[in-house]
Amino acid sequence: MKKNWILILLFFCTTWATAQVNFSEDYMIERMMTRYKQINQSKPTTSGWRIQVLASTDRRKVEAAYSVFKSRYPYIPCEWKHISPYYKLQAGAYSTRLEAIAALEKIKVHYRTAFPTIDKHISISELLHN
Repeated sequence: MKKNWILILLFFCTTWATAQVNFSEDYMIERMMTRYKQINQSKPTTSGWRIQVLASTDRRKVEAAYSVFKSRYPYIPCEWKHISPYYKLQAGAYSTRLEAIAALEKIKVHYRTAFPTIDKHISISELLHN
């Protein structure tokens, strides 16, 4: 019986005592974090990695490869760009080289010459959707 009273008393003591934590940060830290958020929200693009599937001076060849790639890998977004004198077929949008290499292993089954490449203008939304 004495054990029960001790357990009941212990139970009420632990549930009755509540702790409240107040966190206050320095004004300069708060100002710095606000500025950091403003800077990063103003940047619509970032640098990242893509997989270059094909590069050619023949636009029709790249457009045909684009169609085939879309049918083989519908879950990997791709686009072709014209960077004179080449037309380039690039796939995916990855934040790290390691992520790009992991996707590259799947693509190399059909495109042995594909390789990861840096892209300085990847939209943030593209990175979030991959």
